Amino acid sequence: MRGLSAQSPASAGDAQHALVDILGLHHRYERGLGFWVWRRPPDERRLLRETPDLEYIFVFHGDGRLREAALDKIGSMRASPFLIAALAWRLNDWVEPVRAAARACFERNIAKAGPEEIAAAAIVLLDRRVRWRRGGKEARTLENALARPDVVAQLAAIFRAARTGPMARLLALAARAPAIDAHLERLAAEAFQPAVRAIAFKFPIAGQAAWPEGFTWQLTDKYAGCGKWVRRYGERGIAAQRPLEALVADAARDRSAQVRRIAAAALVDHRNTLANLDEILRLLADDDSRAVRERVDFVRRKRALAQ
Repeated sequence: MRGLSAQSPASAGDAQHALVDILGLHHRYERGLGFWVWRRPPDERRLLRETPDLEYIFVFHGDGRLREAALDKIGSMRASPFLIAALAWRLNDWVEPVRAAARACFERNIAKAGPEEIAAAAIVLLDRRVRWRRGGKEARTLENALARPDVVAQLAAIFRAARTGPMARLLALAARAPAIDAHLERLAAEAFQPAVRAIAFKFPIAGQAAWPEGFTWQLTDKYAGCGKWVRRYGERGIAAQRPLEALVADAARDRSAQVRRIAAAALVDHRNTLANLDEILRLLADDDSRAVRERVDFVRRKRALAQ
């Protein structure tokens, strides 16, 4: 168990195939009357009952009945990011009774898991959850765990300090949880990655958070039955903790053009209501980014026409 616990949570999906192949955790077949008959050897169930910690291996078994039995056997585990990710993987199992057993097992253990372990697993699970196409109640069980305020605080610390990785995308996915709102101001000021700062400014300025929720089929020609998969987004409102003028001014002073483009877009959208419009125009007037300068010129032309 110690060896499994030390694995990266990103490897939880690969463990399904690796352990099945290495340990031979397959369905068992025997030769029947001219065809193959499925047979589960009785000794594997006894082995699971009698061998300590074997349940953590058998949650990856190729036999759904043995995966279910392994999940039922896990009473109280010592959580690690890998084991949390492994249980979460079973919440999306292709066998419904296994998903139900995984949900019960996950709920038994997740409340006792520390926010650091859950957040480390969440770096993988936030993105993988978007791809699930099954598991309504089970998916909500995972979402509730990732929305815990203490877990969100740990995630925000990871987003703030990370030098590499798709942290902006993960921040958008984490924005499903309202608890992230309290951390956006610090992320906007201190996050190392410009893309994270840009998202942390964008959501409060827009007054709305949006995150990808998978894909939906959209017909392009209903008579021919042709269509395409398009990205589907969830959204919710955000109440900014600071005035809009302060947010836009801070974004305009950011060292990254990616963040300053957020300020320039806000300049266009709110040009008739920003009290510090002249200040923002001065800050962005000679920007290195052509996209920023074009938006400044657009606002100036609109002002000139209105006078």
